[in-house]
Amino acid sequence: MSAQYIIDGYNLFHHRLFPRRYKRSTKASLAVEQFLLLRWPSLIRKNEVIIVFDGYPPEGRQVSQSKKPQVIYSRDYSADEKIKQMVERSINVRNITVVSDDNQIRFVVKALGAKAMSIEEFIGGKDKGACDHTKKEAQELTKPELTYSQMHKINQELLRVWLG
Repeated sequence: MSAQYIIDGYNLFHHRLFPRRYKRSTKASLAVEQFLLLRWPSLIRKNEVIIVFDGYPPEGRQVSQSKKPQVIYSRDYSADEKIKQMVERSINVRNITVVSDDNQIRFVVKALGAKAMSIEEFIGGKDKGACDHTKKEAQELTKPELTYSQMHKINQELLRVWLG
């Protein structure tokens, strides 16, 4: 069974790492969809990705249940409450990863048996995240700031100071 990612849409849209060029879109839901489809098409193809937004769909917006990624609106509930309900009602909770910056919802879904990650972890700011980066991006994320000889000198100095 494939993994299921449930993403808090507004958390992702308003995060500092979310690219500005996508924010030019008039609707956050379209911006988040475009971002995910263009940045991580394999994540979308191989897994079930559900983006949850607060409130109701914008006027004229058709919400398709079969579209990938799936966009849903929480309607009378908060997006956090909707996400919690989705995890609670799931048959296979261990396959779910909730992506949100809300510490409370991450705590709750972990207690229910699902995985949770922050927006930064998902996008790739910490430990490369859940999504595949291109080779160039991965090299830039792991590029050392110091040369080997600089690191060696620092280690020698620390050994001298600590071990006398």
